[in-house]
Amino acid sequence: PKKEAKGAKGKDKGKDKGKDSKKAIRLPGDKKKSAKSGKKKWSKVKAKEKLQNAVFFDEERYDKMLVEVPKMRLVTVAAVSDKLKVSGNCARMAINELLRNNKIQQVGDHHHGFTIYTKIQKA
Repeated sequence: PKKEAKGAKGKDKGKDKGKDSKKAIRLPGDKKKSAKSGKKKWSKVKAKEKLQNAVFFDEERYDKMLVEVPKMRLVTVAAVSDKLKVSGNCARMAINELLRNNKIQQVGDHHHGFTIYTKIQKA
């Protein structure tokens, strides 16, 4: 056996020479395998268009509110806002006005986060 130089004594002991030879043989058309190739690629989510709801009631919307909302079976802030195309604050004010005028009634106990109303049941 040949003796190695002092400086290169333990350098190549644990190294796999097979890996180096594979790197040298790789062709230009071969795809590189890496950790990234196995990861899931997330699709870009298209942004939802922002609603252009009104921030106050004009006469047309107000009349529509007085006619349509008392006929709704389920009256919530979101439902009124969506139906009349007004902001949530306007919808809340409309619901409070209809409640004061006894056009709608509250369902269940009052909860500060989510209140449900319905039309008045005629006996």
